[in-house]
Amino acid sequence: MLFPYWRAAVLMSLTASICLFSASLSEASTNLALSSSTPTLLAQESGAEELYRQAEERYHKEDYQGAIAALTEILRLNPNDARGYYNRGLARFNSGDKQAAIQDYNRAIRLNPNLAAAYNNRGNARLDLGDRWGAIQDYNRAIRLDSNNAVAYYNRGNARYDLKDYRRAINDYDRAIEIDPNYAMAYYNRGLARSILRNKEGAIADYQKAANLFQQEGKQELYQQTLEIIRTLQ
Repeated sequence: MLFPYWRAAVLMSLTASICLFSASLSEASTNLALSSSTPTLLAQESGAEELYRQAEERYHKEDYQGAIAALTEILRLNPNDARGYYNRGLARFNSGDKQAAIQDYNRAIRLNPNLAAAYNNRGNARLDLGDRWGAIQDYNRAIRLDSNNAVAYYNRGNARYDLKDYRRAINDYDRAIEIDPNYAMAYYNRGLARSILRNKEGAIADYQKAANLFQQEGKQELYQQTLEIIRTLQ
């Protein structure tokens, strides 16, 4: 039994998204969502510190509408705050409003064309809306801006997987793993692609590595699911 792959979102400082609320790529871990650490909203010198604090607190409580409201007020005070648009786009994406998220990422990119995380996250929204080629173009741009962005490679691999371009998807997962050797989801998805290409031995090796990492991370459900996949392949 095969389970669906996971997409990482670029949190600036996650996943399948890097520091969620970080202000710029330079302040985010290359795992963008690269790492599983929680991003921090950076306050503006315009007196928006309390609003940023409220937005971040609400975001992490999954009160996305509350976070959006606080970020909208920040943008009313400073309409040229690329970070505010980026973070509101992230909150809108997680609330399910992908089109509005894309609009915010567009604004963030216009204000800061070098914001790699915004390209990555816009790519995620486009991919969720079925625009695979548009997503790949965004991931390409994120990678050009930050060649060590494991999350962007991972996400581009997912887009290529959706297009059934499994070999190139594997190439992207290879690169994500080279940058971050503990990227459990990249091993898992590479195992899935290898399984489709009938590379049973390679698939089992990837699933086993993913399972070990899930166990180390305390993700018992994913660990058990991955072990079940291994048993079906053996």
